[in-house]
Amino acid sequence: MDTEKTLQKFGLDSKAVKVYLALLELGKAPVLSIAKKAEIKRPTAYLILDELVEKGLAFKIPKKNKTTYVAENPKNLLKILEKRKSEIEKIIPDLLSIYKTEKEKPTVSMYEGEEGVLQLYNHIAEAAEQNKSIWWYGDVKTLNERLPDVLPMFYQLVKGRKIQMRDFNGGSEFEKKYAKSHKRANYEIRYCPLPIQNIDMAVFGDKIAVISFHENIYSVIIEDKNIAASIKSLYELAWQQGEKY
Repeated sequence: MDTEKTLQKFGLDSKAVKVYLALLELGKAPVLSIAKKAEIKRPTAYLILDELVEKGLAFKIPKKNKTTYVAENPKNLLKILEKRKSEIEKIIPDLLSIYKTEKEKPTVSMYEGEEGVLQLYNHIAEAAEQNKSIWWYGDVKTLNERLPDVLPMFYQLVKGRKIQMRDFNGGSEFEKKYAKSHKRANYEIRYCPLPIQNIDMAVFGDKIAVISFHENIYSVIIEDKNIAASIKSLYELAWQQGEKY
């Protein structure tokens, strides 16, 4: 085992390790002797020795003319580790409360460009298989014009999977034809009387995906149980008012 590297993991830098090992070998010595043995400058040795005393790895014997330093028994390292462990155990509950708070914050992931959209739709298909449902709201016409490969790829991904889908589309001729040609037992499409332009949105599980088809295409996934539940409630309300094609 590399003793010096192990001691560095304990919190000592390379110079402090040299001083500590020199002190162990010398047993008891003044600063000048320790500095020579460790091959470092005496002012630096003073600083490091005081650090070792503070860490409990050495102690000093003051004398009238010069101070002598003595290394603590190396077994003291284990006592120091036990003390540190005990101190950390005391603050674990506080750390866990912070950790849980962070977990409750929404997680946001962003994707850019066409590749990002393909990646996002793939993620939706994989995640939806666990949740068994996807609720869509979007501008299918623009999606097909800007990214014609996305829908065929997505339908291939969900083919054969028992995923229940809802879809709110606009009222263009393309979307009317789309609704008639894609109507399935597990895919219900309704007409939204309000204009839907340059956006596609999916709600699945605890996640909401939003794709913008403006000049620069980008996508965002927000993962948050409460936000997703609120969006689902609004979607359900709108769905009941939606018209069938």
